[in-house]
Amino acid sequence: MGKAAEAGIFAYRDDLNAWIHALMSLRDPKNRERASRRAKARSDKLSANPGLDVWCDTVESLCDPRRRKLSRVAGQPEHN
Repeated sequence: MGKAAEAGIFAYRDDLNAWIHALMSLRDPKNRERASRRAKARSDKLSANPGLDVWCDTVESLCDPRRRKLSRVAGQPEHN
C-alpha cells in the first residue's frame, strides 16, 4: 500500500494496488492539499541547496559521456 512520506507518497513500482490507493487518496481535497504542501515545502528546501545543481549535473552526466568532463563534484580536483 502507498504511504505518506516527507514529501510525497511512496508506492512500490510493481504494486498496482498501492498506486491505485495513492492516486485515489488524492481525490480527497484535504489529502491533496496536504500532499501539495509537503511537496512544495520539500521543493523549497531543495531549491535552497546551492550544491543541488552540481549534484544533478553530475548524476545526469553519468548517462552522457560527453558531459563527464563538464561535471565534477564541487571542491574535487580535476583529473585529466
